[in-house]
Amino acid sequence: HVVASGPQCESCPPAMRPRQVVKVGPAPNKKPGEDKAEGGDRVTDRVAALKAELDEIVDEIGGMKDELAELFVKNNCEEYLDRVDREVQLLENRQVTTVQWRIPNILDLKRDTAKGKYVVSPIFSFGGLHPVVFHFYPKGDEYAEEGFCSLYMHLPEGCSPVKRTLFAGKYKIGPKEATDTANLGESEMCVLGNIIPKGQDFVVVGAEDIEVSGDYVEEGQTFLALNGFC
Repeated sequence: HVVASGPQCESCPPAMRPRQVVKVGPAPNKKPGEDKAEGGDRVTDRVAALKAELDEIVDEIGGMKDELAELFVKNNCEEYLDRVDREVQLLENRQVTTVQWRIPNILDLKRDTAKGKYVVSPIFSFGGLHPVVFHFYPKGDEYAEEGFCSLYMHLPEGCSPVKRTLFAGKYKIGPKEATDTANLGESEMCVLGNIIPKGQDFVVVGAEDIEVSGDYVEEGQTFLALNGFC
């Protein structure tokens, strides 16, 4: 609170003019120390609010830790089950000599798939080899003549040589020995229209007379059927 006293005399020399008296004191209707007390209360309230927010964040983090722990256990279980399933497939399919892949909706694929584009079969195994997949090009790869489809069977890296005959419908090419880098498939397997059954909307392709280098004595299935694509 500021109070000025003393008249002002514009005609008096500066040295003779009355001096201003300034009194500083508490604002009217406020007791000394009241502003400081209010400021302290505001700081206390803000600290309490921040502590409450921090407690909420800690609770959320605790919940996230529990969820992550459950997810970790679930993922480990799924990975373990996947490995078990793979080992079972490897044992069951060691003696497989024919793999047949039924491709549905071939008319849509023929219309919508561009040349050089392919669909992928479900992953499978045979003769102890995993993973193995087919790639089927409805309109052929970049090297195929117009109207031809292409078929490739991709083997695991560094695998033993595999002798097989590829087929699409009634058309067959082979036997040929293939590896993960050589003789993967046929650019001009056959004319696609010739292997679509009349009035149907699928084709059947695959490999037969499969022989994998190595001597396996386990007994198992000799025919493997795949349906659809990844």
